[in-house]
Amino acid sequence: MAYRNKVIEHLEDYKQHKFPKHLNGYWMRSKPPKVLKYAFRKKDATNNEEDENIISFYQKQFIKSRFSAIKRHMYFHHMNSSQAMCVNFFYPLYKEDCLEMVTEYLGFKDEKVDYNSAAFEKESKIDRFGNRRPTNFDFYFETESNKKFYFEIKYTEQKFGKAIIDDVHIDKYNKIYKNHLEKIKPQFQNMTSFLNNYQIMRNIIHIDENEFVVFVYPKFNKKIKEQAIQAKSQILNKPFDTHLFTIEWEDIFKVLKDKVKFSNLKKQMDEFGKKYIIDSSLK
Repeated sequence: MAYRNKVIEHLEDYKQHKFPKHLNGYWMRSKPPKVLKYAFRKKDATNNEEDENIISFYQKQFIKSRFSAIKRHMYFHHMNSSQAMCVNFFYPLYKEDCLEMVTEYLGFKDEKVDYNSAAFEKESKIDRFGNRRPTNFDFYFETESNKKFYFEIKYTEQKFGKAIIDDVHIDKYNKIYKNHLEKIKPQFQNMTSFLNNYQIMRNIIHIDENEFVVFVYPKFNKKIKEQAIQAKSQILNKPFDTHLFTIEWEDIFKVLKDKVKFSNLKKQMDEFGKKYIIDSSLK
């Protein structure tokens, strides 16, 4: 909670100085709805202030792009939305044909990205089940050599989610997930372990010979970091553990920021840092 509280304080400050004329949004689950100083008003027929959560340098381009049709999360208007964070980082790289900077960062220096394959909220082809929504990856792209990269983005989330052990999840485990456990160590293949690590498992079962999962999370979000590292070191079989990348936001941001050349992209990266990257004083 310490990390999340520091981020919230920072975002309240950021919003007050960057958007002094914008009204605050709400936490809709409280009754009455609770005012949040780090949220915009939710987008509706009378206002579009929520769009300000998309950093201005690529905001209009994103809204006019094919990606604008994605289903926004319920709390996209909160400034700590990891979905908005994902858009603010990856869309500008896509727009400027710079996603190869990401593959190079991951150690794939000679890969050419198939830009037509890029997607936000990419639906899984593995776990479609009745009318229930399948796993969605925050960002996704393929390379021309047919390598596939699935990104799971975290910011202030307190942990990777568990699943309730109920009839629906038991049925789904038996009918779908049980058939995709060959990359998982035997002690984690049972239903209870799978559902107790549900969000992580739903992600990493997509790993294959040419398929890679990338967890991106803040250095100081200790619980998320611990769970991500555990997935790589304790849950996955070798050699598939090398197909899971556990990446700190502070690192990928710094490396890519130092490499960008386009003026607009430099401005975007600068603003991304001001908005999202909290300094090392949190140690």
